[in-house]
Amino acid sequence: MSLDVGDLPDARITDLVDKQVTRYHAVAARLASNCVQVKTWCVTAVGAIAALAVNNDEPALFGVGLAIVAIFMALDVQYLWLERRFREGAHQLVQRASKGEIEALSELFATRAPPRGERGGVLSVVKSFTILPFYVFVAALLIVGAVAT
Repeated sequence: MSLDVGDLPDARITDLVDKQVTRYHAVAARLASNCVQVKTWCVTAVGAIAALAVNNDEPALFGVGLAIVAIFMALDVQYLWLERRFREGAHQLVQRASKGEIEALSELFATRAPPRGERGGVLSVVKSFTILPFYVFVAALLIVGAVAT
């Protein structure tokens, strides 16, 4: 199938789609940065709790550490889930623009998170390589610390 120049979208629409995709990717990049910060704060908080537990001979504080790990994991899952939604939204926008399915300019200026895509839900995010191994490892360290104390 050959592509005719007449089949290409208007340059203004292409520019608007490009700008919206850039916005989506900027939001996704900020969310990815937040994921890194969550892991950093998790290690810091858990390290502080573990030090308190060992220094004060209070193994019950390791339970507090596990609760902190669960809270940070939930926050990390939320950020990664939103990041995936924005990346999927950018992909869908490009697909729809290439097929000529953009019906209103408001679709190119939306600031809300795109609708859920087909990439899976929160469970697929929890099982991702960037979430599950990290938090299981930190939780396992806390459990070993509680048993050893």
